[in-house]
Amino acid sequence: MLKEEAMDFITIDFEIANSNMNSACSLGMAFVKDNQIIDETYYLIHPPTMEFDKKMVEVHGIQPVDVISAKNFRLVW
Repeated sequence: MLKEEAMDFITIDFEIANSNMNSACSLGMAFVKDNQIIDETYYLIHPPTMEFDKKMVEVHGIQPVDVISAKNFRLVW
């Protein structure tokens, strides 16, 4: 990860497994300096329950099998 002073901002994107906002199943971040992406990172997250909504899977393509061995949100954050 880059030093905080080396960037202008960080974009954060969460994907959720179902309609509950606490069901994060992935986290992506892009680090931007001078309007250029200088670093990226991505994590799969094991949500609190393994209840995946079909519509959410259609959006992001993440399935329960993809996150079964992933860390939970607290460990990723």
